[in-house]
Amino acid sequence: MRKLWNKLSYLGIHEKDTGLKQRTMILSNQLNFIMLITMIGLLIFLTVMRRVEDSTFGVGSLRVLLLLIFNLVNLCLSYFKFPNFGRISLIFVSPLIFLIFPTVIGFVEEESFSYYPFILIGFSVLPQLLLVPVREKFLHWFSIIYYGLLLLFIEKILIFFMPEEFVIVKIIEGFFVYFKAAQICIFVFLQFAVYYLRKLNIKFEKDLNEKNTTLDTQNEELKETLNKLKITQKQLIQLEKMSVIGTLTSGVAHEINNPLNFISGGLDLINESNIREEIKKSSKTFDDFNTAIQIIREGVIRTTKIVDALMNFSYKENSLLKPMDIHQIIESTLLFCNAKIPVDISITKEYHLKYEVPVYQDKMHQVLLTIIENAIASIRSKKKLNKESIIFSTDTVEQDHEKKAIIRIENTGPKIPDNIKDKIFDPFFTTKDPGEGTGLGLSIAYSFILEHHGTIEAENTKRGVRFSIELPI
Repeated sequence: MRKLWNKLSYLGIHEKDTGLKQRTMILSNQLNFIMLITMIGLLIFLTVMRRVEDSTFGVGSLRVLLLLIFNLVNLCLSYFKFPNFGRISLIFVSPLIFLIFPTVIGFVEEESFSYYPFILIGFSVLPQLLLVPVREKFLHWFSIIYYGLLLLFIEKILIFFMPEEFVIVKIIEGFFVYFKAAQICIFVFLQFAVYYLRKLNIKFEKDLNEKNTTLDTQNEELKETLNKLKITQKQLIQLEKMSVIGTLTSGVAHEINNPLNFISGGLDLINESNIREEIKKSSKTFDDFNTAIQIIREGVIRTTKIVDALMNFSYKENSLLKPMDIHQIIESTLLFCNAKIPVDISITKEYHLKYEVPVYQDKMHQVLLTIIENAIASIRSKKKLNKESIIFSTDTVEQDHEKKAIIRIENTGPKIPDNIKDKIFDPFFTTKDPGEGTGLGLSIAYSFILEHHGTIEAENTKRGVRFSIELPI
């Protein structure tokens, strides 16, 4: 029943109809529906009474039937997108069908003189409810004059069409002026009261809407502030973790350096001692000895590079902005990712940048590390790997008389779907399954690049996806 009520209430209302006008149409539909149901109930009651009393179809039943048809027609007009016609006809035609039509065809009873004026006063409230006085001034004033004239002359109309002279007419004539003055006073009071209450309601509603708008704005601002606080909190946690890792790696690097120094010193002693001459007597043993020494030396060199990279990550002065060789930062970052890069993913480097770039070294390490890890994960998500690669390229461009460094990292993984392309740098956005990632990586990388007064973008290419970082030189 509620669904039917809602559907009938909004019957024929356009989306552009808003505010007071929309509500007057809704009320018109609701009144037409209520009157329709009431008339159906009255018609059933009158039909039953005719059967019981064995009477014929009278003017009273005809009036109910006409009003029923009238309300049905109004609802049909609303259904066919003409709710205004139904609204206007309800104001001006209802009293004609209910009062004037029966009177014109001679259906005048003695009690008509006592209740017709007050039915008219009741109907006169409809214009106050169904019209918007500010926008429909002419109709509003015309409706008041219309009902005022009907109220003034209703007795004259009844007397003119009554089939016989009633006693009540002579009684009313004795105090007609007072009788009519009382009706007019009630009419005027009701018009002003309803108008004032409606105007007051509109004012309160306007104030309420303004307050709601203010609250909505404040609510949006609070949501935005809360979101920023959450992002900042997560970034602080991430930075704190990086700081702790930096401290640990610094300690580990220093500890590894000590045995490396011993090994390196031992190799130098071997090279400088007479052991080589003694072993040289057996050529086979000497070759094995040289091979062993070479393997140890390569191990020391590689371990030294790892220690240097660890030191770069953990060095406290990395938090300062200073000119750095971008290629060295890329190489140090790749050193950490070697274990994660599958054998079927090749690394290609195309370095053309000839300038040092002022960067926060630790933050640039993290930006590159995040992009590389995303590239590896993206490529691994493919069902079949075929000559996959990650391509690093650097170059210089000049924009507005300012030189800028361009770092491009392209991978042959799946392309970024169009529906998420604009979201990948948003905080907490991730395509990973629960438990596999927080979605903070690219968001933090984006904020780090902004700290460098640079830009970072992601785009689909023929080969896959390319991240482009632009930094001022």
